[in-house]
Amino acid sequence: MPRARSIRLPWLVALSLVVLASTAATQPRETRKTAAAWGKELFETYCATCHGADARGRGPAAASLKTPPPDLTLIRKRHGGEFPTRWVIDFIDGETNVTSHGSRQMPVWGRLFRWKDGSGGARAEISALAAYLGTIQAE
Repeated sequence: MPRARSIRLPWLVALSLVVLASTAATQPRETRKTAAAWGKELFETYCATCHGADARGRGPAAASLKTPPPDLTLIRKRHGGEFPTRWVIDFIDGETNVTSHGSRQMPVWGRLFRWKDGSGGARAEISALAAYLGTIQAE
């Protein structure tokens, strides 16, 4: 069974690369939403596979990962009751070490967002994701 998991994960990452490369880096002007609403769409597209649609770490690919994804609704609780927006942004784009992933960048996020768009659009997407995560924190 471990061999099957190691084969599925590269395919999942490759598929994510294709999807990520095919989307625009910034919201089209005619469909602009709040940062959190846009972040929710981005989350559903890029994060839910591992973190789950409810962001609690139970996505369909979670079982294939060496380290289970965390419950993202508990970020504020894990940081003393304050949502650390800057920390979340740095975490997604690779500025914060992600030991469980084996490198400084999440498998799909930071490096690929920067590769996709060198004009700052990647930062807008990451900020929108952080805004969305701030809205789903457990009480």
